[in-house]
Amino acid sequence: MDSLPLIHLLAAVVIVISAVPLILKKIKPNRFYGVRIRASFKSEGLWYEINRFGGILMLWWGILMGVVAAVGLTSDEKRMPVYLGISLVTILGGLAVVMVLIFRFAKAAEARRK
Repeated sequence: MDSLPLIHLLAAVVIVISAVPLILKKIKPNRFYGVRIRASFKSEGLWYEINRFGGILMLWWGILMGVVAAVGLTSDEKRMPVYLGISLVTILGGLAVVMVLIFRFAKAAEARRK
């Protein structure tokens, strides 16, 4: 068994666990944890709104990564190159989608508050 799917599964678990406090609005504005973009620091209300949205996206992305990793754990050596390609798209593509959607949401949230 290849250890890479296990690493991906652990990363997915960390992402999901990290997303939950953001969704529940438990993380106050800070410099270390959360969706730390310029818009989220404009007000406390925007911080919680943007971080909740980002947390929801991270939760779904983490779940998707976990499913892909679980499939990778059950794959044989012949199928590992296919798994690696799918996991690369899931990890990097998912991150890109999450980032784009967060920035779009933040822009719209700022506009609503003006």
